[in-house]
Amino acid sequence: LLEEGIRIGIATGRGKSVRKSMQEALPNDVWKQIIVGYYNGAECKPLYDNSSPDGTDKVCLELEPIVDIFYSNRYLKSLAKVTVRKKQISLEPKQIWNLNVLWGLTCELISNLGETGIKVLMSTRSIDVLAPGVSKRNVIDVVLSSHSKKNHKAVLCIGDQGKWPGNDSELLSEAYSLSVNTVSSNLSTCWNIAPAGYKGSQATMFYLKCLVPEKGRFRFQLACGRRK
Repeated sequence: LLEEGIRIGIATGRGKSVRKSMQEALPNDVWKQIIVGYYNGAECKPLYDNSSPDGTDKVCLELEPIVDIFYSNRYLKSLAKVTVRKKQISLEPKQIWNLNVLWGLTCELISNLGETGIKVLMSTRSIDVLAPGVSKRNVIDVVLSSHSKKNHKAVLCIGDQGKWPGNDSELLSEAYSLSVNTVSSNLSTCWNIAPAGYKGSQATMFYLKCLVPEKGRFRFQLACGRRK
């Protein structure tokens, strides 16, 4: 895909570890074609930008009250590791089976604060509390604006947590979106059309094999997904 000039956006809840891993895996002449949306789209930068992301552990003004209440709650601290970034607070359960308990507690604490514009999303391994304006959809906007051919308006989105409160639910609300795991209740998007039993990385590879690139674009051909 990169060799055909197609731009790729990576929307992730993680930080510089993603940049380092991708730089190690890909030749540097294609880094300019890749946009990385760090911390769930809080910061969207090209892969070659080694100054990104901002990994400061001081949160923005909107998240300060939430950090204070998290740190003061003994029960929450017994359940999870709290990681603070400028526009994201991540809660990772010490025992994965406590994820749903942690979700309920997190939502309750935040609702009591009455904060507006704050998002709480969940992945398979953590809960992310996001500042206003943070969204994985920000990556789409940057990918489109950075494309030399401005008439290219369609972006294919692939994620695993399409059902709310999954952390891909906003991303997979786009018109062209595929899930490799859970799907939303919206029948017009967020489809899972991978073969039965395919999930996660296996389903992702199936979708990628369905993409037939040509002159900076690609066609989606389902029959190609099973090619070796």
